[in-house]
Amino acid sequence: MGAAGESIGDEAAGREELWLHIAARLRRYRGAGGAPDAGVIEPPPAEDGEDAAACKLRWSPGRLEAMLDSLPAATLYPDLVKRVGPVLRRWYHRFSPSVWSRLVRIADSGVGRTRRLPKILKEFNEAAPVLARLLQWLEESHAAGEQAADVVDLCSGFGFLAMFVSELAPAGSIECIYLVDQSWPNKSNGSAGLISTSHIYESGSWRIPLVTLKIDLGKGGDIRGLARHVLAEARPTLLLGIHLCGALSLRACQIFNDGVSGGFGVTGLILAPCCLPTHQ
Repeated sequence: MGAAGESIGDEAAGREELWLHIAARLRRYRGAGGAPDAGVIEPPPAEDGEDAAACKLRWSPGRLEAMLDSLPAATLYPDLVKRVGPVLRRWYHRFSPSVWSRLVRIADSGVGRTRRLPKILKEFNEAAPVLARLLQWLEESHAAGEQAADVVDLCSGFGFLAMFVSELAPAGSIECIYLVDQSWPNKSNGSAGLISTSHIYESGSWRIPLVTLKIDLGKGGDIRGLARHVLAEARPTLLLGIHLCGALSLRACQIFNDGVSGGFGVTGLILAPCCLPTHQ
């Protein structure tokens, strides 16, 4: 790439970093009782002046699959990576350009940011160990003739992990997948969110139903609501916690332990924290 191309890339990265900074400040402001929700924050275009249609043409499934082979997940979970390629192709044809552009915007943290990886690849690479273990559980339980389970994705964010599970889980092994995050909108009470649900509810049906729940794991009332309306079901329930920060990992363990001791259907937890609480 020439100097002009590098300049454009640097400018795009700078705009993305600025947008993330503004979004983070807005979240903190709202959390402190500031301004009410102003609606869903959408990410900036992938490139300067590039519309969603051009972005979709630039990030084809073939290009993404070629990048998949360079990820650590390709070495550690080669069979899983082979199954993801067809999923990317289906999503490419299924999602509108505006939704697809959200999936392929450059990741904003970690190796994904330094390597300029599209968000969808960065998230898959980091979720691969959890995804592989979950699929193993589901395949074993389904082969044993056990009842279909519910899956609860704690602090789901955009929902990449749940989306991949919906596509890859054995048929009949999951009843429903719940995406739990404080950033989802809640139409029942008019609360807007920081994450648009257009990829969940406005882009065709999912192979296994996905349901978003606006729940703050830092609030006891929200956790009790989750337990009462989801975890209390007799159906086997598997909890997923990936990228949980600090005390949120302890919350995930608490939810699992309370679900087991309370006689709920909670049967498993897969936890991959971002960081753990300090001694303080």
